[in-house]
Amino acid sequence: MIKGGNVGDNLEKKDYLKFELDQAYSDYRYYDTKIKNQINMMIGAWVASIPIFSLIFNITTDPFLILKLASLYIALILMVCLMLM
Repeated sequence: MIKGGNVGDNLEKKDYLKFELDQAYSDYRYYDTKIKNQINMMIGAWVASIPIFSLIFNITTDPFLILKLASLYIALILMVCLMLM
């Protein structure tokens, strides 16, 4: 117990500590959600890269596959850029 303080000071300190606790919990939820979203985007980027490697072997047979490969590379680059934000 704090000596020399009155009841009003203790209530203000209690309210301030409650506010700080709520703020810390809010920050925790924000960063927890942000980390989960980044993990999901990284998994999506890896899944999107799987067709790219399979197309590399078939690229000599069909010229349309070159365009498809380029679009997949652009999509992968954009996903990585989103992860870095």
